[in-house]
Amino acid sequence: MYRRLQDGIGFLASATVFGVVNYLHFSRPVTCDDCFFPYGLPFTFFREGGFAGGGGLVWEGIALNLNVVVLVAVGLILSWPLRTLAKKYLS
Repeated sequence: MYRRLQDGIGFLASATVFGVVNYLHFSRPVTCDDCFFPYGLPFTFFREGGFAGGGGLVWEGIALNLNVVVLVAVGLILSWPLRTLAKKYLS
């Protein structure tokens, strides 16, 4: 049970860090009128700027961000049974 608590705290801490970094990245000031600004870390999920428009959602970035979330969740889910098997057979 202690290991699950450690995993949960680590996951929440890293999710909080990514949330804060994305918020700071999204709320940065615009430095010029006709520049394009990408938003989102680790992958760009929104782009705005320019006089003629051209901004909007970046679907590839949204999909890649969701893939990262899914892969981390699958890794966490698979780590618990693998850890149990490793304890059983390696101890």
